Amino acid sequence: MEEQKENRPLQNTGCQEEELCGSIKNVELSAGVKRMVSGGQEDKGIHPTKPSAGDFSDPVYKEIAFANGCINRMGKDELKAKLTELKLDTRGVKDVLKKRLKNYYKKQKLKQPNDFEAYYDYICVIDFEATCEEGNTPDYIHEIIEFPIVLVNTRTMDIEETFQRYVRPELKPKLSEFCINLTGITQVSVRNAQFFSCSYKECL
Repeated sequence: MEEQKENRPLQNTGCQEEELCGSIKNVELSAGVKRMVSGGQEDKGIHPTKPSAGDFSDPVYKEIAFANGCINRMGKDELKAKLTELKLDTRGVKDVLKKRLKNYYKKQKLKQPNDFEAYYDYICVIDFEATCEEGNTPDYIHEIIEFPIVLVNTRTMDIEETFQRYVRPELKPKLSEFCINLTGITQVSVRNAQFFSCSYKECL
């Protein structure tokens, strides 16, 4: 259902698809204050971007829809290039890359402007990868196979430190073909890796 919403065409946008795609590929979202408008121009004012609950008529949702439409038309190389530019993970099949990029733009667009001092100076962002099958049973036990962390400065939003280790699974040491294609992690990477307990201690 979510994918259907993302791909639903908008009526009376007043812009050509090529112009919209050009706009979304060039728009800078890291500050959370620039908004895309007709003709590729920027509105540099700070706007509260999170509408009231249930109000999907807010222009921000049109911008998200524009972004999703452009992302759907991007090739795999374009997706990887954009993810690299945004310092996001570039591994996985094309559908995974599209979802990752869509989630990034959606979070940026819905992010409220900060009018208060950040409570923490730094935050650690963790994005585990785990074993999986194409049809997981309810009792399937996922094991972590990658342990990545980035240290983010909340004042500048820069990544100041990174930590990344592959992890050897114990219950199912052989990765499924589905898992390899989904995560981009190879059998060799986990076979030569240490167990999670060792990686965890190393991280600390």
